[in-house]
Amino acid sequence: AAPELRFDREDMKIWASRPALDRVYRNLIANALRHSGGGLTVSGRDGAICFSNPLPPGSRPDPEHLFDRFYQSNPARAKGGAGLGLSIVRELMERMGGQVSAQITGDILEIKLFFRSA
Repeated sequence: AAPELRFDREDMKIWASRPALDRVYRNLIANALRHSGGGLTVSGRDGAICFSNPLPPGSRPDPEHLFDRFYQSNPARAKGGAGLGLSIVRELMERMGGQVSAQITGDILEIKLFFRSA
């Protein structure tokens, strides 16, 4: 299924480096494709962008450690990944003066990007 896009306005502006933001988006999309239970929603409002996807059955990553280098929620069932993608997301967001956070609500993983004011 194609990702679902939900933005509250079309003229949302953020302060970011284009190459860094491209890498952040690629890593988040690859992570969702590799580790989700299917489906990806990208939404934006109030200067934040959220990537959310359902978790596969039995998967319960620790949001506190998702951005740690080499973290894998279940290394025995790793689906090809070195555990670097999300740590790179955090590093690039911090270099741009922003932040990233993760939370799980029910069976949905939400990764939110917060940008420095433009």
